Amino acid sequence: MIAERDHEGKRRGQIAPDQDNGGVVGGKERHLREVNVPCPEAPRASRTWPWVAVTLALLGIVLLSVPLDRVVEALAWIGPGPTLLAVVVCVVDGTLVDADRLRRVCRHLGLDMSLCEAAGLAIPATAFGIVAPFQVDEVLKARQLNMQHGRPFAEALGIVATERGFSLVAHASLLAGGLSGLWRGPPGASECLLVALGTAFSGAVLLLLARALASWRTVADHRLFGAVAGPYRRLSPGFIVAMFAYALGVDLSVVATLQVMANAAGLDVPFAALLVLRHGSVLLAKVPVTVGGYGLREGSLALGLAAYGEAPAAVAVALWFGVCANLVPSLVALLFRPFVARSVERLREDLALGLREVWVLLASRDKRTSDSGPDGEVKPPC
Repeated sequence: MIAERDHEGKRRGQIAPDQDNGGVVGGKERHLREVNVPCPEAPRASRTWPWVAVTLALLGIVLLSVPLDRVVEALAWIGPGPTLLAVVVCVVDGTLVDADRLRRVCRHLGLDMSLCEAAGLAIPATAFGIVAPFQVDEVLKARQLNMQHGRPFAEALGIVATERGFSLVAHASLLAGGLSGLWRGPPGASECLLVALGTAFSGAVLLLLARALASWRTVADHRLFGAVAGPYRRLSPGFIVAMFAYALGVDLSVVATLQVMANAAGLDVPFAALLVLRHGSVLLAKVPVTVGGYGLREGSLALGLAAYGEAPAAVAVALWFGVCANLVPSLVALLFRPFVARSVERLREDLALGLREVWVLLASRDKRTSDSGPDGEVKPPC
């Protein structure tokens, strides 16, 4: 009977069959439902060329703005030591730390997940992040969590957004702390400590207020926010503060490697300025106009570093740190073939289905949108 409905729905173009795990998730058969909105497809090469063109144009502007021989000379000043330090810290951040954060969030929400299983979700997203526009690598991670662990897609998307949210709030908090330090002038040790404590306290309060806001009925009843914010509402305040501190520590270690590299190139940059430049460029790279944020991130970082030394050295540090912090972790992630190969086999299909699920959440006419029906049965994406 389900097959008949499937065939009839395909003929009319109104319903789509479930396409993951053979129609069974968590041991329950998926039911078909009507969807009257068009569903987007995964990005094709013909649709991504504008992002590629903008990325290449921005990187070209950065490279051609200074003499290339001076940039090469500045790269020689940096040397292998700072480069190796930046590569090690950034690779650990982009692979093990991402997997560990996802594992901690899942385990706190009652999903028993090992570090190896979390790496199977996080590492492919890191590998594809090198070419993924619009942060669709996070959608892919949510889709994999939905498929491999049987979580409803809205909940999986909320888990991924929660894990990523700790990092984004840490970026914003350190950016604000750096701006505060620059505004007050060259600070002493006690003032640095006060700014650091104030920044950490403000970020923690913001996250706790967001948890309280997620529990409001207006948010809980929203068709998109109510579904995605569900996992965040279930986190305990202590866990939220601990994960925020975790994210702060990781970000500070990355900025410390940037300072080592900048000093090696002859740039005298205050640590507060590096906080502003590093996290400001990272947040700017979230604007969906380039592939993987390349060009925007390096260009803004080079422009800021040029205020503290020679422009060729600033360009060299910005480009080389971009390679160490973003390109190398993605390439290293590709070496984990058992994780990545499993995702590559169904990459296009999984990404398309993930984007369709997001579209259904956005376009649903229901006041509440959930992946579970009134009887607990899981609904399909599209």
